[in-house]
Amino acid sequence: MNNINSKKIIILVIIVAIGFLAVIHRHCKQQNSDIIKIKTGQKVEDSVQLSEGQKKSIAKQVEKVHYDKTISTSMGNVDKVAESERSFRKADKAVIVGDMSKPAGTPVELKQYNIYAAPKVLRTVGVKVGRDKKAEGVSLEVKKRISQKGKYIGVRVDYDWTEKQPAVWATYSW
Repeated sequence: MNNINSKKIIILVIIVAIGFLAVIHRHCKQQNSDIIKIKTGQKVEDSVQLSEGQKKSIAKQVEKVHYDKTISTSMGNVDKVAESERSFRKADKAVIVGDMSKPAGTPVELKQYNIYAAPKVLRTVGVKVGRDKKAEGVSLEVKKRISQKGKYIGVRVDYDWTEKQPAVWATYSW
């Protein structure tokens, strides 16, 4: 009977943790704009409000690559097309470079640079080693990035073979 109750508790904790991750992900996604627009000839550092580390990272990546894609659309649809391409490439940010001063219906061709920062999901597998240097348990952890600065929230499941005890952890990394 006790074993059934502990399994129910573990399943409930996992379901709550997954729901919590989904809410955090949705909240973070709504706060950050993933499209950065830069006029031709303008520097990244002068164009957007980012941390110093993010500015340097984006500037280095833009210097190294020519560009990922040329966006051919009308000026009114630039955000939609750029977001679609950024999402398809699974990039964190998209930097669009070109003449942004044209009217909404004007056809344009802009260059898009896709920026990849910290991984979106981290997966960890662990082995618990006892005093006699033998494996005594295993763990599995999955973390989802919740901020552009590399903060993660996740779930870790452990099982100890010697104690025959499972454990579930909610984790936060920064």
